[in-house]
Formats: sequence, structure tokens, C-alpha cells
Amino acid sequence: MPQDPSFWLDLFTGKTWREFLAAGAAVSGFRESQWSAVQRVRPGDYLLCYLTGVSRWIGVLEVTSGAFWDTSVIWEDDVFPCRVRAKIVAALTPETAVPVHDLRDQLSIFRGKKGGLHWTGYLRGSPRKWKESDGEAVLHAIRKAVANPIVREVDPVKLERHPRSVRKKPLETVRLAQADLHKLLIGSLGNVVLSHTKIEDKPLDVELSPPLPHHSRIYLYNATHPPGGRTVGEHKIQLIVPGQERGERGSFDYSDGRFVFLVGFEREVGIFVLWDAGLYNNFAYSRNVQVRAETIYHALAFGVATQNRALWGRAKETIVACKPEWLRDAVLLRTQLSTVRILGG
Repeated sequence: MPQDPSFWLDLFTGKTWREFLAAGAAVSGFRESQWSAVQRVRPGDYLLCYLTGVSRWIGVLEVTSGAFWDTSVIWEDDVFPCRVRAKIVAALTPETAVPVHDLRDQLSIFRGKKGGLHWTGYLRGSPRKWKESDGEAVLHAIRKAVANPIVREVDPVKLERHPRSVRKKPLETVRLAQADLHKLLIGSLGNVVLSHTKIEDKPLDVELSPPLPHHSRIYLYNATHPPGGRTVGEHKIQLIVPGQERGERGSFDYSDGRFVFLVGFEREVGIFVLWDAGLYNNFAYSRNVQVRAETIYHALAFGVATQNRALWGRAKETIVACKPEWLRDAVLLRTQLSTVRILGG
């Protein structure tokens, strides 16, 4: 039985709203820390678009896709990589947008307390799920304003104001939490994931449907390219396995007949990298494992890319990199390449 659509808060500044429109008004994005929430947004849900600086409702969008990770440029000041596709249901201009105070008697956020700014807490951070009655009130008010617009003066300084939550650290200094990495991976693999262990566990054991290895174990790391690090043009992960202490050697766990995957996620451009786990045994604490930047950007351009390299002259490795929507194909290719190596092909 179809579910009723949900309503979600979607925050914009004057600038990010203009950029959204200029890009075709077809994709709404959110910060990387909101990946879990974005995954709960479903096609058919509504996004209530709110201009933070001037406290006005400017539009309503209908979601047309599930969540996906994309770092292609839409907004100048932030990436907002957690995205959904959407279409405009109703839209106003900043001058005709509906002031939030015009709905004081209709929205539950104003009830329960007299005076003060407690209601502003409900308008911080997005996506945030709103009550159906509140969502319907906003949708009705915006549609009414489209039919009978009222022009109000807009303070240009307030319109361009950035809330504190939009001011961010440089991308390369921020790492995704382990649970968020795993959620991103599972979401990218989609319905081929039949079951998995606790999302915060590392490694993550997953059961995959054919033709992928049914019993798999995934070691997933943040891939970075910090300034002043290794060779210019290389991205890396640092190998540390559970229970490994500084100064100790480590190895991956192949127990229970699991097929082990060694994976990195480069969040700045949204690319997964899959190394051949079987070539990394008895490694030092925090050992670096690299991939060329060229490989990352080829994957960004073409969906999937490979890189061949020799490991200290002892073995040859083929690295696979891919965009999230190509992860199933990349996992299958990684499986085939590793199997051929194991069999001596």
C-alpha cells in the first residue's frame, strides 16, 4: 500500500537558491553529515524550501529519486554531496516568498511557548522531517502566494547571509565516520546486499546476491590526499585493523570463508577505490596504500577506471575505482581480477 508523502525542511540562502535554479532546478543537495537523513527521503516526498537569511518560504519540491552521492559542481561555497533529484511543485521569488511569521497561527513550531526564538530551532539543519499538518500548511501558503503574489522588500544583506551550519572546514580535513562510510557503501550497492552486520562494525560482513561473492567482508577506509603528504597526485588509505596496536603487524581476517575487499572512499570527489586485499598481509600499523589521482579522475569522468602497478617488483596489482552508482560493477570486476590472480592466471 503506497505511503503518504512526507515533508522535509530544505534550507537555502539567496545564493544557493539561485544556483539551484541555474543548474536546472532538478537536484537538491545536503551536507555529507546528513547522509543518513537523506537516505530516508523517498520519491514522492516534498521538500519545503526555506530562505534562512530572510526567514521566508520560497518553494516546494517533489522528490523524484532516492538518495545518491555526487560531487559535481552545482553550488560554489559547498559541495552538498548527499543529493536527491526533484522537481518544482511551486516556487516564488525572494520578494514574493512567504514570511514564516505569516504562518504563526498555523505551524506547530510556534505553539507551546510565548515569545522568544524557540521556533528557530525547528529551522536549523536539513533535511529535517516535518509534521504532515505543518507541511500541508506551508504547501498551501506557497501555492496561494503563487496565485496571488504579494511583493515585500528584501534586505539584500540578510538574503545572502550564511548560517553557521553552512560554514565548513576544507573537504580534505574532514573524514566520514565509519558508520557513515558503511551506509554510503550499502546504499550504493543497493538491493544486492541481502544482509549485513552492525553498521558501525569494522570490518563489515555482508551477504551479497550473485554474481557477487555471497559471503563477503569489507574493510572500508577514508581515502585522503593531505597537503604535504606522499607523492603529489596520489590518494591514500592507512591500514589499521581492529585490535592492531601501534608498532604491531596486522592482517585481514579471512575466517568463515569470507571474500575480503579492501576499499577506500575519496569523499572530495565521491569515488570508491578497490585494492586487491590479498596482496596486503602482515602490514605495519598505519601502512599507506595509494592510488593515482589520474585514476580517481578517470573514474569520475567515465564511471569506472583501473590502474595497473607493480608492488615492489614482487606482484602486480590492478586497482579499480568507480563512482557510487557503478559500485556493483566495480565489486564484480575486483572479484574477477583477484580470482584470476589467486588462480595464477
